[in-house]
Formats: sequence, C-alpha cells, structure tokens
Amino acid sequence: MRQRIHRVVQNARDRARPARRNTHAAHDRSAARVPGEARRPSIAEGYVREEQRSDAPRIAGRGDGTGVLDNPLRARHLDPWRRPRVFAAVAVPVLLVSHPDCARHDTGPEHLETALRLSALRAALNADAMLLGAVREVAGAPAAEADLLRVHSRRHVQKVRQAARAARRQGLVWLEADTPVSQGSWDAALAAAGCAAQAAELVVSGAATRAFALVRPPGHHAFRDRAMGFCLFNNAAVAVRRLQAEGRVGRVLVVDCDAHHGNGTQELFYGDPSVYALSLHFSPGYPDSGAPDERGAGVGLGTTRNVPLPHGTGGTDYLARFAEALAAVRDEFEPELVVLALGLDVLAGDPEGHLLLEPIDLHRLVSDLLRAMPSSARGRLVTLLEGGYAVERIGPGFAQVLRAMAELPPADGAGPT
Repeated sequence: MRQRIHRVVQNARDRARPARRNTHAAHDRSAARVPGEARRPSIAEGYVREEQRSDAPRIAGRGDGTGVLDNPLRARHLDPWRRPRVFAAVAVPVLLVSHPDCARHDTGPEHLETALRLSALRAALNADAMLLGAVREVAGAPAAEADLLRVHSRRHVQKVRQAARAARRQGLVWLEADTPVSQGSWDAALAAAGCAAQAAELVVSGAATRAFALVRPPGHHAFRDRAMGFCLFNNAAVAVRRLQAEGRVGRVLVVDCDAHHGNGTQELFYGDPSVYALSLHFSPGYPDSGAPDERGAGVGLGTTRNVPLPHGTGGTDYLARFAEALAAVRDEFEPELVVLALGLDVLAGDPEGHLLLEPIDLHRLVSDLLRAMPSSARGRLVTLLEGGYAVERIGPGFAQVLRAMAELPPADGAGPT
C-alpha cells in the first residue's frame, strides 16, 4: 500500500509543479515524503460489537497484520441502508492528508477561522493512542491552477492571487465582509484544494478506502466566481472535478454536514446529474439558502437535496433526519464515491453553529453514513474539513470522526453508539 500511496503522491506533485514556482523548496521535499514507512502494529485493543443481528459480517484477516470487515458494506443478505453497528477488530486504515501551507492563511487576531483549529485537531489525534495506530499521514501536494479552473472562473482565480500579492504590501485584503486574504492565503488555498483532490485520488486508486483532508481555508461557500463565508476555493468541487476529468470516477455523492448550507457546492453542481449534493444545515440563517424545494436544474433536476433544521437541533433529531435523507438518496442515485464535507460547527457551543450535537453524535453520523453507502461506492469515503470554531470542542469531535472512519469504537467515556 505504501508504494501505491507514494506513486499517487508523486503523480500529484508532478502535476502541481508548474503552479508552485514560488513555493519554498522545503515544501517540495515534504510533499514527496510519506511518513510511517514501518508498518504500525495492529490494534489489539480493538473489538467487535454486534447489534440487532446475529448474522452480522465477520472480521477477515489478511495475514499481514491488518484486517477488514468481511464485506460489511456489500453483504447481500443485509439491507445496505439498515446494517448493524459493527466495529473492526483491527482498524481500517485512514489516510490523513495535510500540508503545512494550510497554516499560512492568516485571518487576523479577531477572526474565528484560524490556524488554531488545525492545532486543536492534531492535539486530539495525538492524545488517542488507539486512533494513532489507524491513521497514516500523507504529505499533500498543492493544486495546480488547472484544477481550480475546472471549478472557478479565471477571473476569480486571478482575484484571489492578486489579493494575496496586495496583502504583502498593505495587510489583509477583504474579498467579502467575512473573508480576508493574507500574503500566505494563495499558497494555503492551493494546499487545501490540492490535499482534498489528493485524498480523493488515493481512495479511488485503491491505496485506501478512507481518507481525511485536514485543511483550511474551508471551501463549501465558494462559488464559481466568488469567495464567501471564509472560503476561497471550493475544495470538494476541485477534488470531484479532477477525478472526473481524469476518468477515475463518474458519479459522486457530496454530503455536506456543516452547520451552514453548502451554497457554493450546490451552485457548482446544480445542473449536473453526475454529482448529487446533499446538505443538512440550520435554518433560517446564513447563507439564507438551502430550502427543500431547491432540487437542481435541467438535467441535474433531482440531484440536489436540502434538509433545513431548526435552531437548537440536537443529535437524536439530527441523526433521524440524516437517516431519512440518506434513504431518499438511495432511491435516486448510485454513487461511485462519497465525499463528506464536514463542519465541526455542528457541535454544541460553536459560536456560529446554532446546533447541539455532541462528539459522540459525529461518530454515529459517520458510522451511519458508512453503513448506508450503497455497494456502488465500495466503501470509499473521503472527508474534508469545513467549519468548526469552538477550539476547545472540535478536537474530541474530530477524533470521533476518525474513529468511525476507521471502524473503531467511540473513545472511552463517549457512551454507546
């Protein structure tokens, strides 16, 4: 697997190199490195817990120190949208794709979206020994300008680049009232989009079935020709369009579980029948879109679904509405890949979120999504970081997400799922 990961990383670097002439040489070296060359030991503490059925899929060992569920997502004798909760005795590997340039997006001392978010998430990962055994870190490669132009207008790409250049002379440049650009923001935005695309490439290539792009700035509010809501480029859309342009995937389900409507993502795919955009978000409120009757346009009619939720919605109600939405998607679409645009601002206590989920609810959310994925997706899930601004809260939520992706049980003290 390590050789395959290295090959995909190298291909991504070669493709991105023309757009990176002004980046530091140290970043070129880091992009070629795949940490963890020695295989990590298996997780002896893992266990299997089965609920609801005695014929749940069993664990199949591979003889190399790893193991996977025996086709848990494709077992024909089970309804693919109503499967028991089963945790792997040995974790399913999760690739964590990141780049140091993501920390260079300086939003100023009063802004909510800061590099402290990434530090809090890494601290939570490092504190979880079992989870560390399941995660394989991959140094990402920045996106090429060609990646951006499949999604955004040339005018918008140039506007972001020029704003970053102007910020070297005059400080922060504000593209929107809430969306600043600093001198490092161009490199950060390229890194975020590139890591998202690379994570998707690694999953589709077979290097792993799960990957998480740990990136900022976020992307789901970015339109074709406009930055918005802390977002410069639409990372999920860049990832999807690269895979489609290279013929690696056709149909993709994008599930947006940020507290706010993924309005940029919806706009970019609104008339496209090959991408189904599902968004759960609080309403009313920013960005004042995402009504249930927004279902797509033209040949894309029926491949957009919005689930607006009242302010104060907690985990139980959220997950019930999520299950209903996934059941509806099942009847309308068969994806080859699932992309989860996840905002940790759904957690209670977030200054922007207005929802009341707890970290354990995120474990349930991801576990439910994995069980619900149809056989056409082959268990392939790519998760991208979107919002989440309560720095003291997002770490535990992030760890629960990764645990669910790895098919590990929730962290100690989190309660049953």
